[in-house]
Amino acid sequence: MVCGVGGWLLIAGTIVLGVCNTLTAANEDEAVLREYGFGYAIVLMLLLVFVINVIGALSGFIDLLRYRTRREVMQSCLALFLNLLPWVIVGAFVWLA
Repeated sequence: MVCGVGGWLLIAGTIVLGVCNTLTAANEDEAVLREYGFGYAIVLMLLLVFVINVIGALSGFIDLLRYRTRREVMQSCLALFLNLLPWVIVGAFVWLA
């Protein structure tokens, strides 16, 4: 579950950095992206989210198979949901675009 929350924090950080970069680029004269490569930072964050969410989803799935009580099973289902939902959103966005 920690990996799922960490992945969502990385996604939120990417959104905030994207908005800040867009606002500063819009206020500049030429309105171009900065030279340090903001696109590379987004790709790196998505790669980190992928690694974190794969680890979290695998541990959630293993816990789902291992746990027996209803509370533990629901907690591992929540962990799976937190880790897989960002990629469902990305897949839906790519499919719609």
